[in-house]
Amino acid sequence: MNRMIRILSGCGLIIALIFSCSPQRRLSGDRGIAAGSAGSLQAFCDSVKPFKSLYIKGIDAKIFLDDEEYKSKVSVYYLPDSVFLVSAVNAGFEIVRMGVSHDSTVYINRLDKLVYVIRNNDIGAAPPVLFEDLEQLLNRALLCDSKEVERLGDSTLVVDRSIQDIAKRIFYKLPGPQVNKFEFFQKKTGEYVVGEMNDEKKIIIYSNYIVDDLTLQAEGGAVEYDRILNVNLSVNSRKYTIVYL
Repeated sequence: MNRMIRILSGCGLIIALIFSCSPQRRLSGDRGIAAGSAGSLQAFCDSVKPFKSLYIKGIDAKIFLDDEEYKSKVSVYYLPDSVFLVSAVNAGFEIVRMGVSHDSTVYINRLDKLVYVIRNNDIGAAPPVLFEDLEQLLNRALLCDSKEVERLGDSTLVVDRSIQDIAKRIFYKLPGPQVNKFEFFQKKTGEYVVGEMNDEKKIIIYSNYIVDDLTLQAEGGAVEYDRILNVNLSVNSRKYTIVYL
């Protein structure tokens, strides 16, 4: 169990990448993104309606590491341009809670009573994935205002947000658009997070970021729009050890 907690605590950012990418997760209905059948970007943008929040619960997450498999039920709560809240549950108990914002990431390990606070700054090499990258994957409506969108042939869009020393590319399939592939690679450190659609139409993510040689897969989950949840990342400092990184 301790090994599983370490893995889930370490790869929370990567788990969050999966939630928007599964083709089974159609953000359909009268809010947010239409059912993913638009044949052009303009048609897609014409169908988009704004939402205040997005809540996905009951996701079946699988983590593969060193020929072992770990399972967890995961939920994610997203407030546009504000925060991601991720919760992982095993055997009915929350074991990991994570919050990701523009300037920091907070990991809460319930079993070991540990909290890690990672603040984004200009010291050292930047990580391959930041809040803005997660948001680009989860909120496809951002495509409508993006200046980085390019069309490759009749059925593929690419958003290239690469910066110095970090390659960042997301590929979308039309009609949709639906995330088909993404690549985040930090050239200085060799850290990467990449994902692609497999033959079963599921997104598989491969990464050596935080945890070496990790493979993740997620499916299922129910979507709710505009639900109000308390984004609580506070803990009792007398019971938890807090580490600032």
